[in-house]
Amino acid sequence: MRFFHPRFFLRPRIVIGFGLVATAVFGCQSSPAENGEPPIAVSTPRSDREIRLPLDGYYATPEQTLSMRRAHRLLLASCMQRFGFRWNAPEPQPSTFIPRLYRRFLYTPPDQAAEYGYHRPDHLKDEPANDNGQGAKPSPDQQLVLSGRGASSLRGTPIPEGGCYGEADRKLATGAPHAPDDVIARLHLESTRRAEADSRFKAVTTRWSACMRGQGYDYRSPSHANDDPRWWSGKTATPDEIEVSLADVRCKQQVNYLGVAAAVTAAYQQRLIEDNAEVVRAYRKALDVQVRNAARVLSGALF
Repeated sequence: MRFFHPRFFLRPRIVIGFGLVATAVFGCQSSPAENGEPPIAVSTPRSDREIRLPLDGYYATPEQTLSMRRAHRLLLASCMQRFGFRWNAPEPQPSTFIPRLYRRFLYTPPDQAAEYGYHRPDHLKDEPANDNGQGAKPSPDQQLVLSGRGASSLRGTPIPEGGCYGEADRKLATGAPHAPDDVIARLHLESTRRAEADSRFKAVTTRWSACMRGQGYDYRSPSHANDDPRWWSGKTATPDEIEVSLADVRCKQQVNYLGVAAAVTAAYQQRLIEDNAEVVRAYRKALDVQVRNAARVLSGALF
């Protein structure tokens, strides 16, 4: 079962998590700890965009991400210039797509479900992966300098370890403590795994499934409805897909699937943050340093 499909790291390979850990509070309806399961407090959110989870505080804001992308672009240009290459990368643009907020817990707003079913509207599709910034395939010499894979120098100029990408990454991380790039991604996945095994999450999934059967659809979980092969043979939603998607939304609302799933997941995320406090603190500090370094680069301090 999939709650959501976060995409944590975009090229350039810099950490993009940031912010204070926000303990999610879902007041209204409480559930005590059972069999080692953490206590939860359940609210009734009207949409997935009302949900904030503890690990959300470790993502960069769109403004911070844009700042780091711009700084990385300048560092790449400075590095490439040493080898006689003009780096004509376009100016990075603000992102309108925030992966962590797209269809959290596979929830689709009713108006979107009525038009697109389980498909994504064009404006919510993933951003294209970054290319060499020039809109064309880099030459062999450019690729060598970018990646550092191959010769150790080009026309007598030493190539930095990891190429210009590696150099730009290191400069942005100057002074930052070591922290695994994927720590937040791993904690997200682990919190999802634990939440799925939780008795309260299983119970609300069972209630959702029963609701769907009452509307004539036999699915064990929301992911089974979302991943039905019938929906994915074409690029647009069929009438049947739209009907199932709307029933899915109605049943999620009827059993408060979002409220329970969010509360259970938040409890496990908070537990994981506490259990991994040292590495999480290092990760956040590293992010803080990179954000400050990006500001220095953009102010003209190409160090």
